[in-house]
Amino acid sequence: QGLSIAAFVIDSNHQVLYWNKALETLSNIRAEEIIGTTNQWKAFYPQKRPCMGDILIDGGLNDIEKWYAGRYKKSSLLDESFEATDFFPNLGGNGKWLRLTTTVIRNTNRDLVCVLETLEDISERKIAEIALRENEEKYRSVFNNFIDLYYQTDMKGIITNVSPSCFVLSGWKPEELIGRQVLEFYPDPEQRKALIEKLLREGAVSDYEITLLNRDGRHLSVSVSSHLIRDEQANPKCVEGTIRDITERKWVDEALRTSE
Repeated sequence: QGLSIAAFVIDSNHQVLYWNKALETLSNIRAEEIIGTTNQWKAFYPQKRPCMGDILIDGGLNDIEKWYAGRYKKSSLLDESFEATDFFPNLGGNGKWLRLTTTVIRNTNRDLVCVLETLEDISERKIAEIALRENEEKYRSVFNNFIDLYYQTDMKGIITNVSPSCFVLSGWKPEELIGRQVLEFYPDPEQRKALIEKLLREGAVSDYEITLLNRDGRHLSVSVSSHLIRDEQANPKCVEGTIRDITERKWVDEALRTSE
């Protein structure tokens, strides 16, 4: 009864022996209403079906796959213990995510006496995980379809991350660029030096024009927008930003000036 995690115990005939206070709160079913019955399923499901404890009592381990496919695993600590994570739409107002742990208890003669099932409410953590995964998927989609080139370098100028759009701009694939020194792609190293000095001084730059080399050695006019990332002690940690190819625009501007 002192467990903060919801728990119940059923005997070898599937009858409820114990139904603790935490489970009363979780299920809104009082212990006296359910002890001695086989109605434990009513706390979790709209229609009668076996709980994991019922499956272990019957020894039909294949039924675990039937009812909890892809959502369970065998415990690494006990032989007859299983864990599962599942969503229960009938619990609470909007349903709850529960982590189940079910263990067979035997006597000294190895006869099955009862099964203990605990139910931990992990709804907040699970919802946060789902939101994080969705955000990561959105970020990955934006990152992979980014038109401008996104890059990140450490303070030594080593490329640590770059978007797939780098291939369109430079002719290099991301895996061919990561780990290389960014100075390799500056025909004029002084431009890199001036960029870093400006970042250290101002923290960010916008539409800063420099010249880079593509895979074929051709000079590209690009516009850089970058900012400096600092660690908790305010020391420069890395540089990240975007690079936009403005070579065509420069050609057009030059042609316009010549025409004028």
